[in-house]
Amino acid sequence: MQGNFAVHGFTALLHAASAGLGVARVPEFAARKVIDCGELVRVLPGWSAPPTEVFLVHRFGQERIQRVKAVIDAAQASVGALLDGRKAKSS
Repeated sequence: MQGNFAVHGFTALLHAASAGLGVARVPEFAARKVIDCGELVRVLPGWSAPPTEVFLVHRFGQERIQRVKAVIDAAQASVGALLDGRKAKSS
């Protein structure tokens, strides 16, 4: 997809699409609220972007620190489900 408008955040894209400036390619989890309230509609319901990998980067050995491990555990429990449009598991 190409265009003459680029931003670094889904919120700006959603605002632009809501203002009638065009079509926005954003993940479903980012657009769910505006779609549910009827502000935007999905224009290609049978199409999805190809899967992408998500990385959580930390310094080697930092996973032994409890607060870092808690973030890693929370990400593993919720990020995949969020990107797939499923409800995240609660711990």
